[in-house]
Amino acid sequence: AAYTQAQFGQGAVFAGVCLLVNTAGIILVAPFLGQLMDMFNPYVFFVISAFTLPITYLFLGPSHFLLKLVQPSPTQLLVVLGFIGFEMCMACFPSLIIMYDIYRVRYRKMPQSAQNLITSLYCASFPLGAFAGAVSSGILSQYLTFAQSTMAMGILAIIESFVLFAFCFAVRHLKHKTRSSEEASSLLGSVTDMEIHYND
Repeated sequence: AAYTQAQFGQGAVFAGVCLLVNTAGIILVAPFLGQLMDMFNPYVFFVISAFTLPITYLFLGPSHFLLKLVQPSPTQLLVVLGFIGFEMCMACFPSLIIMYDIYRVRYRKMPQSAQNLITSLYCASFPLGAFAGAVSSGILSQYLTFAQSTMAMGILAIIESFVLFAFCFAVRHLKHKTRSSEEASSLLGSVTDMEIHYND
C-alpha cells in the first residue's frame, strides 16, 4: 500500500486489487496446471518456475536496469503480479509430488505416516515462508526502495534457482542409479532361478 500510494497515488483499495489479481492468477491456473502435470514430468514445471519466477520479480519494481524496457504503472504492476501468481503455481504444486518421489526413490515404499509427515511439512512451509517474506521485506524497506528490494530478492532467487537445478539433476541421477540397481538385482534373481531350475 505504501508503494502504490507513493508511486501511483493509489491507496489501500488498489493494493487490495493487486493482491486479488495475484490470487486470481493462482486460482485460474491451478486446475489446468494439475492436468498438465498428469501429462508431463512435474520436474519440468519446477525447473521452469525456478528461473522464470525470479526474473519476473525483477520486473515488479521494476529494477533500474529494466526501466528502458518497462515503466512503472498500475497496469504494469497488475500484469506482473498476475504472472507471479501463475508462476507460483508452477513452483508450489510440483513440490509436493517431487517430495513424494524423492522419498520413494530413497526408501522404495512410502508408508502413510511418512506421507502425512511430508504433507504437513509442506503445508507448514507456506505460513513460514509468508512470515519470513513479510519480515525480510519490512526490514529491506527501511533501507531500500521498492525497486531495489524486489531486485535484491530476484537476484537471490536466481542464485537459488541454480541450487534447485543442481538438486533436480542429483535426484535424476539417483533415480537412474536406483533403477539400474533394481534391474541388476532382477537380472541376478532370474539367473539364480534358472540355475536352480537347471540343477533340479
